[in-house]
Amino acid sequence: MKRNALRAGLLAFALAGNIAAAEDQATAGEGSALTLAEARKLALASSRTLASLGLSADSAVIDERLQRYESFPSLSLSASASVAAPGTGGNTVADTAATGVSAGVTQTIFSGGKNGILASIDRLATSIAREKARSGYYGVLDSIDAAWYSLLEAYATKESAESSIASSEISLEIAKARREIGAVSVSDYLEAESNAESARATLGQAMRDVSIYSMKVASLTGLKKIPEIERTDFSVYEPLVASLSACDDSTVDSIVARVRDAAYANNPDLASARLARDKADKTVKETAAGYLPTVTAGVSTGLDYTALNGLSDPQVKFSITGNIPLDVWVTKASVDKSRLAARQSAMSLDETARNLDIDLATAVYGCVAEARSIVSSAKALEYAEKHYEGKLEQYKLAAASVTDLSDAATLVSSNKGALIKARYAFLSSLSSLRSLGAFESDGAVLAAMGGAANCRRLLLKPCP
Repeated sequence: MKRNALRAGLLAFALAGNIAAAEDQATAGEGSALTLAEARKLALASSRTLASLGLSADSAVIDERLQRYESFPSLSLSASASVAAPGTGGNTVADTAATGVSAGVTQTIFSGGKNGILASIDRLATSIAREKARSGYYGVLDSIDAAWYSLLEAYATKESAESSIASSEISLEIAKARREIGAVSVSDYLEAESNAESARATLGQAMRDVSIYSMKVASLTGLKKIPEIERTDFSVYEPLVASLSACDDSTVDSIVARVRDAAYANNPDLASARLARDKADKTVKETAAGYLPTVTAGVSTGLDYTALNGLSDPQVKFSITGNIPLDVWVTKASVDKSRLAARQSAMSLDETARNLDIDLATAVYGCVAEARSIVSSAKALEYAEKHYEGKLEQYKLAAASVTDLSDAATLVSSNKGALIKARYAFLSSLSSLRSLGAFESDGAVLAAMGGAANCRRLLLKPCP
C-alpha cells in the first residue's frame, strides 16, 4: 500500500512539466464537468512542494549509493615530472629531467563495523525521505479536497440563497398587491421588503465564497480558470450516514480501533518517526565504533625515469596501517550526545503516535456527529418546508402575517444551511481519515468505516 501511494505521488510530480497540457485539456472539455479525481491529479502534478520532496528522496538515494562506495577499495593513480636548475658540474636542465607514475589500492579491512552501520543509516535516511514525500502526497490531497468541498458548499449555499430570494419575492409580490388595496399595514410591507433585501445580501455573500474557492481550486490545480465542476452524489453516502448515525458508543470505539490499525500500519508521519528512531539508534552504534581501531591495507607500485639514470625497476609495496584512537573522552562525549538524540527520537515517536490517536478519534467522532446532524437536519428541513408551505397558503388567504411567513422561511433556510454544512463537514472528515490512514481510495475509507457493502461505486475509484 505504501509503495503504491508513493509511486502515485512520485508520478504526479514527474508530470509537473505538463501542467499547460493538462490545463488545455480541462479548458477544451468545458462541456464536461471537472471531477474531484481529475482535480486531485492536477493538484498533485502542479505541487512544487511535492516535487521538492521527490528531489529530496532522489538525493537520499544518491547519498546511500555514495556510502556504499565507501566500502569499495580506494584506487589512486598519480604522475609527476620535474627539472632542476643546472649545477656547477656541467649538467644541463635536460640532464635533471625526471618523471614518474604510480598506482595504488587501499582497502579498509576493519573499522569496527562503522561502514556497515553508516550504510544502514543512509538506507534509513532514504526511507525517511520517501515517507516525507508520501506525507506530502496526502497533504496535497488534503488541500485540494478542502478547497473542493468548500467550493461545493459555497455553490449549495448560493443555490439555497437563490431559493430564499424566490420565496421572499413571492411574499413581496403578495404584500404589494395587498398594499394597493390597503389590506396590509406599512410595517408588514416593509418587513417583506426587508426580507427580500436580506435574501439578496445572503446571495451576495455566497457568490463571494464561490469566487474565492474557485480561485483556490484553480490555484491548486494549476488552471487559470476552472470549468464547471461535478457535484457530489450524496446518495452514495446515505447508507453509511444512516449506519453511522445509529451507532452506539461501543460501535464507534470499534470503528476507531479499526481505523487506528490501518493508520499505524500506513501513516507516513508515523512511519517516518519510527525510521528516525531507528536511525538515531544506529547512530549511537556508529559513534561507539569510534572506540575501536581502524585497520587498512594497501598495495602500490610505480615507475621512475630520469635523464641520467633511465628507467628504474618497478617496485611493489605492501602496507598495513592501524589507527588506534587515544582521545576516548571525545568519543565518549559523541556517544553521550547521540544517545540523547536517540531518546529524543523515541519521545518524538511516542508524541507522533499520541497525536495520531487524537486525530483519528476526532475524525471518526466527527464523521459520526456529522452523520447524525445530516439525518436530523434532513428531517428538520422536511418539516420546515411543510410548515412553510402551510404558512404560504395561509398568507395567500390573509390568514397569516408577513412575520409568520418570514419566520417559516427563515426556519427552512436555517435547516437547509445546517444540512449543507453537515454534509460537507462529513465529507471533509472522511478526507481527513483517508490521509491519516493513508488509504489508497475513497472506498477503502468507507470500508474501514463499515460502509463498503453499500458503496461499491466508490470502491472502484482509487485516489490518483
